Amino acid sequence: MEVKREECEISYTDGEIVVQGTMRLFGAENYKEIENVFTHAVEDRLATLVLDITKLRFLNSSGINVFFKFLIALKKQGHTQLTIKGTDEFFWQKKTLLNFQKILPTTQLVI
Repeated sequence: MEVKREECEISYTDGEIVVQGTMRLFGAENYKEIENVFTHAVEDRLATLVLDITKLRFLNSSGINVFFKFLIALKKQGHTQLTIKGTDEFFWQKKTLLNFQKILPTTQLVI
């Protein structure tokens, strides 16, 4: 499953979601296709899931909300162990990933 936009790309295959580029769309309605990728991953109920954002340069507040919804859905599902791969190359990631971990404490962070 894949969504390509001018500035960002998200793909989901074999238990890994890869998000790259710049997510600066405005409003929840513009994130529907991206949300569908996350929803599909949650519905697959895999034992482990990797979210790779190492090439995600920027994420605005609407994008953060999409990630929060994804984390909450995984928490409610209660089955999947999530690992998030980030980088300290983009200053915002470390702080944001720690906040993601507060929502889903079992999340493993790889920075």
